[in-house]
Amino acid sequence: MFLGEYERTVDEKGRVTIPAKFRSELSQGLAIVCGLKGCILAYSLSEWDALVRRARQLSSDKTPQLFRLLASATVCNLDKKGRILLPASFRRYTSIEKEVVIVGLHSYFEIWSKERWDSVKRKISQP
Repeated sequence: MFLGEYERTVDEKGRVTIPAKFRSELSQGLAIVCGLKGCILAYSLSEWDALVRRARQLSSDKTPQLFRLLASATVCNLDKKGRILLPASFRRYTSIEKEVVIVGLHSYFEIWSKERWDSVKRKISQP
């Protein structure tokens, strides 16, 4: 289960350290994909497989969004220090440069540029 909010820094090679609390669920690797909200979505491989199975059952009018989501997915593994490489194309799409926030959302987590996440949080907290 992925819970909490964690601030991290992306190193010069584009790697980010995943919170230690998340790593046991990611021992077999993880799938990351560019989300439609301007962040990176990250799933354990078992959760990703379940998501793909559910997505295949959607009606055909949802197919273009599904293909866009699946087409950008990539599988990655944690290195010995618990880091993953964020592909340059993902970093460009999400405006991730140096500071990120990793947000746990139970069955998956999101990786946001800190600036964009702060903006989202401001909008959510407005009455």
